[in-house]
Amino acid sequence: MKYSFALLVLALAIGFALFGCVQKKTVEICSAMLAGNDKNQCFRSVAKAQNDTSVCANIDDAILKNYWCYREIAYDTKNPSLCNLIDDKDAKESCYGILNGTRRFERGV
Repeated sequence: MKYSFALLVLALAIGFALFGCVQKKTVEICSAMLAGNDKNQCFRSVAKAQNDTSVCANIDDAILKNYWCYREIAYDTKNPSLCNLIDDKDAKESCYGILNGTRRFERGV
């Protein structure tokens, strides 16, 4: 019975990730996911849905974390101080450039 319940919970977590039910995703669901990129995309979706950069820190892919999590939330919230959270020099410069209007912003997938 416990094994069946665990499989059901895992299936639901994967289902939420695959079908884009961002509102129902939580950091706990993302953490339970097995595949690296799916887990990273899940964290990104939760972070963006909640405008919560603390969730971005869970992403282990530097490009996804810096460009497509921190930078997108900074853009969406129009908050340049969030650019300081970016640890990649080019991504940080891009973030500031987008927010001050000297660079064009393209949303990630």
